[in-house]
Amino acid sequence: TLVWMNKESQNVFKRLQSILFKTPNNNDHPIHPILDKEDQGKLVKEAIKRLSNQEPIQSRLQFVKEFSEFVKTYRIDEVETLWATVQDLVHENQPIKVRKTGYKFLCALIEGHPEDLGLLRTTFFNIVQNYKAPLDWRLEVLRLLTKDGRDISPFEKPLGSVLTDWLKGFESQFLEDLLNLVTNIAKFNWALLEDTDKPELIHNICLICDSAQSIAIVGTCLTLFDVMVRYGTIPPESLLTLISTLCRTVNIQRFSPLSWQTMANILRSHYGHQGIKALCSILNDANNQYTVNLLRGAVFFLSMASWGSQRISSLYTSPTMVLLALQQVILCKSYIVLYEVLLAVNRLVKKFGSELRIEWDTVISIVHQIQIFVEGHTDTPEIVDSSFPVIFCEVVSTIGELCKKDAFFGNRETVFHMLEDSTKYQQEAIIFYLLEEKMRVCQPVYDNWLTSLQRFINIYYQDETRIKIKLKVIAEVKKVYQAYKDLYEEEMVKIFLQYFGTEQDGQLRQASIDFLIEIATHCYSDMLRGLVDLIVGSVKFSSELQKKSITGLLSIFKAKIHRRPHSQPIYIFTKLVRYVNCENLATRRELLTSLIKIGVDSTYHITYEGKATIYLRAPFTQFLEKAALAKGNYGILPMHELFEAYLFCLAKESNSELYFMVINAILKMLQNRYLMTELNIGKLASFISKQINKRTLGSSIAIDQAYKKEELYEQGINIIISLIGYSAELSTQQQREIVYTLATSISLANRWPFPAAKFQRLCIYGLSLCHLEFPAEVQIDMIGQIINYLSQIATSHTIPILEYLMAPHTRSAATKQDVDSAIKLLLVFTDTKKFSQHISALSYQALVMWLASCRFSDRGAHFKTISKVLYPLIREKQCSLAETNIDLLARYALGQTEVTSSPNKKSQAFLFEEAPCRHWMIGNTIVTMRMGQMGWCQIQVRRPTAASDYIMRLQTKINTNPLVFPAFEAPPTMESHFDLMDNLQFPFSENLSDERRPGSRTNSVESLSFNFNEHHPLETSPRGVPPEQSSPYHRPVSPEVVDKYPMIPWISEEPPEPNLSKSPTLFGRSVSAPVLPSMTSSSNAPPHIALTEYYPPLPSYERESATSPSLFNSVPAFSQYVILDSNQPKLSDEAQMMLHSGSSPSSPIHDMLSHVTPVEGHVTPTSDHVTSSPAPTVPTDHASNSPIDVSGNSEISPNDPSNSSPFPMPSGHLSPLASRRRSHVPNDETPHLSLLFLQFQHFPFSDARPKLLKDGDGLDRALNVLDRIKSTETHKIGVLYVGAGQNSSDEILSNQTGSQRYHQFLGKIGKLVALKDVVDDMYVGGLDPDDHADGEYCLVYKDITHQVVFHVATLMPNLPSDKAFTNKKRHIGNDNVIIIYSDSKSSYNQDTITGQFNFVNIVIYPLEKGFYQLEVKKKAEVPDFGPITSIRIVTEEALVPLIRYIALNADVLSI
Repeated sequence: TLVWMNKESQNVFKRLQSILFKTPNNNDHPIHPILDKEDQGKLVKEAIKRLSNQEPIQSRLQFVKEFSEFVKTYRIDEVETLWATVQDLVHENQPIKVRKTGYKFLCALIEGHPEDLGLLRTTFFNIVQNYKAPLDWRLEVLRLLTKDGRDISPFEKPLGSVLTDWLKGFESQFLEDLLNLVTNIAKFNWALLEDTDKPELIHNICLICDSAQSIAIVGTCLTLFDVMVRYGTIPPESLLTLISTLCRTVNIQRFSPLSWQTMANILRSHYGHQGIKALCSILNDANNQYTVNLLRGAVFFLSMASWGSQRISSLYTSPTMVLLALQQVILCKSYIVLYEVLLAVNRLVKKFGSELRIEWDTVISIVHQIQIFVEGHTDTPEIVDSSFPVIFCEVVSTIGELCKKDAFFGNRETVFHMLEDSTKYQQEAIIFYLLEEKMRVCQPVYDNWLTSLQRFINIYYQDETRIKIKLKVIAEVKKVYQAYKDLYEEEMVKIFLQYFGTEQDGQLRQASIDFLIEIATHCYSDMLRGLVDLIVGSVKFSSELQKKSITGLLSIFKAKIHRRPHSQPIYIFTKLVRYVNCENLATRRELLTSLIKIGVDSTYHITYEGKATIYLRAPFTQFLEKAALAKGNYGILPMHELFEAYLFCLAKESNSELYFMVINAILKMLQNRYLMTELNIGKLASFISKQINKRTLGSSIAIDQAYKKEELYEQGINIIISLIGYSAELSTQQQREIVYTLATSISLANRWPFPAAKFQRLCIYGLSLCHLEFPAEVQIDMIGQIINYLSQIATSHTIPILEYLMAPHTRSAATKQDVDSAIKLLLVFTDTKKFSQHISALSYQALVMWLASCRFSDRGAHFKTISKVLYPLIREKQCSLAETNIDLLARYALGQTEVTSSPNKKSQAFLFEEAPCRHWMIGNTIVTMRMGQMGWCQIQVRRPTAASDYIMRLQTKINTNPLVFPAFEAPPTMESHFDLMDNLQFPFSENLSDERRPGSRTNSVESLSFNFNEHHPLETSPRGVPPEQSSPYHRPVSPEVVDKYPMIPWISEEPPEPNLSKSPTLFGRSVSAPVLPSMTSSSNAPPHIALTEYYPPLPSYERESATSPSLFNSVPAFSQYVILDSNQPKLSDEAQMMLHSGSSPSSPIHDMLSHVTPVEGHVTPTSDHVTSSPAPTVPTDHASNSPIDVSGNSEISPNDPSNSSPFPMPSGHLSPLASRRRSHVPNDETPHLSLLFLQFQHFPFSDARPKLLKDGDGLDRALNVLDRIKSTETHKIGVLYVGAGQNSSDEILSNQTGSQRYHQFLGKIGKLVALKDVVDDMYVGGLDPDDHADGEYCLVYKDITHQVVFHVATLMPNLPSDKAFTNKKRHIGNDNVIIIYSDSKSSYNQDTITGQFNFVNIVIYPLEKGFYQLEVKKKAEVPDFGPITSIRIVTEEALVPLIRYIALNADVLSI
């Protein structure tokens, strides 16, 4: 069965044997050499069994891979059986992995049994032909099957079509292998292929060769062509295709010999004349005029075969047929093809010129056409720098020699013209003779005078080397131009462009440049570009020519900028901006001075020296008429090139004067939004930021004076600030770079080599603008560092820092730490010993803004920080503003309420008609109380910062027994409110001190005792001591307190001590409640359990000691909660709610104990000991005491349902905060209740005694006057609208309306309010709500610290009797600040509205949609302020808050 092979085969056999025979435990049998065929046959049969499709696919594939090597090595007789076993592996329905294994096995089978396949060859070819598999698999099978193309039987007929199909879409990586196979098939079996398949096969191979980019592919194709020509016959219909391919490949240097050899073999065959005809048809085909390589190869083959050095002698070809084809190909206008034609003509003239007769006309025509082409492309380097002119002159010289010998039989005049074109090769005598002849015909009166002129210049100027002759030619040509430029300008310029401006001699170049500048100044044709290019080409020739050329270009630009065509000034402009770095200083100065005069107006027209051009626009096509732009009515001046030139100057300019000129020009550009459109603003931002941060701005120039460096860096910062208005065109990274640059520039760590005060102030202004223009996330992580930098220069830049801290949006991105840093910085400015009253007032306003803008949960902590600084000022009476400010800060720390100047006098007025009224003054606070009908009470509190108004109805039960009140020496402090507020929000805060403050919470007539244990720290009772013995003692009200607070009705006499149960203490304060009779008498009630033990612990505010009555010791910290013993029963939430709502009297207390739940955890109190005393108790008849009504006359029965509570409810009378704590109201409402609690504290800031005011008309009048004083800062700002073309005050004041964007601005800057609806608390700045002389509406704005009324001129009517607009001037003329919205193109004059006021004018110029130009004009007596110090561009989003901010600052500084 098997034929034993060599030793390698034995190794393969052994490996196969080890695979087939394995023991059950997977141990191989020992391998022994097996030499007998019977055993080998058994092995193969076993292998065939393993190859069957009954085996698992994975094991089968693995075995196929192993068996493939065996099949290659051993010869097997049962090939058909073996294939039948595995043929299903190559089926199309198999996975690709299976098929790949099957094809590899098929290749191994063919490779190992090439002579034993028999009919299987057809089967395998069918697989190659019909199965859909990767072509490289099938190619390998076909290669093995045909023995590399040597044996194609028995599939000769279908093989050609298979190869053709494969060549159409074969993968490039295997294409070379396919072509090699086709080459062998063509070499050994070309005749056996079907004749019908050969043309398409050749066609596909030619396509591959023509499109191939691989040298190997092209070489293989040429080898195949050579084989076809040598060993076979080319079908006639394929001859043209094959020759075309050879014409292309002959242009490849390495394949030129092989291509010519193949072509020569074709021409030597019976296809010789047909091949020449095919080459001529290629040249005559107009479709091939752009296929340079094809035409060049055809010209080469024709000339070489017809009269070249490799001329085919057996082939006779008429030169006329070839020359006509060469003449036709000249139309392609390709200098490469024309050069090859010129070489072919040169070969013909040199070798067979004397034999030519009728062919001369064609030859001269060809040379003449080539001459015309050369003359038209004198500026083409490929022609000028090549040997093209040399060959041309060689041809003409050869023809001239034939003329001398009378061997020329063509047109001699044409030859003379050609000789004239080669004058430089002629002697001087001939030149003079030709000059005499040609000068006579260089006038328009002669035919073809322009041609004569061109020839004249070409001969006697272009080709002449003698300077005198050239200068004479320029002078004579200039005379001709000046005489005939109006008629023949374009024609003459076209000629001049070919010769002038390229001279190497300095004297000659200068004369030609002067001539070209003169031509260009008056030239409006398309020839101008060529003239400008020639002038520009002389810039680098010499310093003198550089100055002349650039100056000449400037003069041309100025002459062209206002005239058509627009393309000419644009082209000159692009050339000029490239030479801002030219070497000549005077030239640079002149150039930059001229370029800076270029601007853009609001209609996007380019302006030069302030005059708008008609045909040039800025590069923002959105506002151009598309139709006009398409027709060429407008041109776009590339301002980005000028912008890039400026940036280059900033990096490379060495002259300080020009450097400052450039940086000022950039700043001027940034102030013109229309000019900056579509420029790379981000590049400028990154460049300037980097230069300032690295202190390399102006490093290319030498600056010795410090003030010059300061000015330079100030301008750099001004550029940075101006860039802020272009935020939409800056990336986030570039915005961060700007903020970083401004922030670090104000740090004292940057030791600037000059006085940096003004420089740093500009940086602060820039940071303010950054908050308005940039998103919050850009600078959220830098605010803290910025505030730190500001603190370093706080004493030298107070006003700018305060302006920054008060700027809009500065606080929007601040974190808690940032707010804390800002508050600490602002507190520095509150010291009136170091800073003026004005600065202190601004700092207080800023404090309120920062506190009100932070998170509500953080305000308490910030308020404590402020209190530590302001309380000593209040105590020492150093600053009255501090006392007012702390009141306002407390208001916003405890809640966000609407600030009003006066109480609401209209609400529920009918309840208090003729009601008794009392007024008390406590420090700077006036408290008014009225007792109205049906138990309603009105309380009005007038504070320096606002007024509060409360109306309430007393619902408490009045006890007939004497009252017991806690002992206290001072009202509760502001600090205690914050202790309570913060502890309610953070009930288990640790690390808190146990400072105690005096306090009192009782506003009802029911018995309730608060024991302020001032002398003994809080301590829980020892284990085993009864609770009632461990209760803190209770002191009665001292006579000093009664004398101190005479206006309080319930401290009129000494009350008896009630019976109190145990009162659990909390924060150093004890809270007691009376014992219920039912509770003490019931046997079911647990002993020693007072009602208060079932309630949650309450906070305390006791002072640290009785010897410290001052309210300003220190800001108190928090105290820990004291939790009762966990063994004592506690009421559940449900039971507490039953107590809160008041259950039925029949409900025993032990029923409520069923709801008792244990308390988890026990906190050890912080005190060391406790002094116990017997707790006073409430009399046993306490429950029977009937409450009385508010008037104290009518008694209420004990059985009254209104008295349904089983015991008096102290929880209802502690305080709003205590009640809220028991009802478990969510913590987010706690500060608002604390605010309410604050209003009832008479004076929390000092120990001032209350004073009862005497009622009377005088007091009422004083209160009315007080109520008219606003509780916020008030400002009145004028607003004017300036229409297009308006300049005078009467024109401006007469406006009754404005543009749409103006009205949109008004709608954003304030709220439109009808004057008839104005309330008392609203500030209207003198506008009369009753008289229509001031209009029907006013524009107002209000925030937490300001009220602003805008005196809008367009909202005020034009009165017929008021032609001078006196009524409008009465308001606007007396305003310190006026906002001017100007749609006029001219700048607003500061003196338009005259008067003693109008100190500051804020002028707004609307630009394109979304942008505005802002300018602040002020009188000299107004101090400098920010952030707008010069003309700035701002976005629409930042405009309104910025205008308000500037207006308020300016109004304050103008006072």
